[in-house]
Amino acid sequence: MRTAGPGWRRTARRAAAKAAPAGESAAVSPPPGETAAPLLLYDGWCNLCSAWVAFVLRWDRRARFRFAALASKAGAEALARCRGVEDPAQTLVLVEGGRCRTRSDAVLRICELLPWPWPALGIGRWVPRAVRDSLYDVVARNRRRWFGQPATCRTSMAGYGERFLE
Repeated sequence: MRTAGPGWRRTARRAAAKAAPAGESAAVSPPPGETAAPLLLYDGWCNLCSAWVAFVLRWDRRARFRFAALASKAGAEALARCRGVEDPAQTLVLVEGGRCRTRSDAVLRICELLPWPWPALGIGRWVPRAVRDSLYDVVARNRRRWFGQPATCRTSMAGYGERFLE
């Protein structure tokens, strides 16, 4: 019987890293007919999240992004295809190219896809993910107290209806 050699931990770590990097869930396949456009899933019951969506809409001059509130049917279906997303109500989820990014990874990737000067924020990847995500979690826990909560769930924004999935 063969036992694990000295390199078994390194091999296991490499296999785990290839499966899905931290901050991302396993690859998902889009349903038939869905475009490859990045899909941003957000909490429509959060003023900060809605302000972030408005910011992305303003700067996304090439209309790359699509949006869906987590409470919408399209948002729930997209989230169901993302395996391993922890507490989705407390995070943004970016579905792009078969990958689901969350927390600080989602924010940084969105900035990378926007026009200059926002890709410069990609330098934030040099900060360890644990530090970035800890800061993200503090804001996520307190966002409704700090920024308030709308009276209704925002599932679209005036003038951009075609970019929001219901």
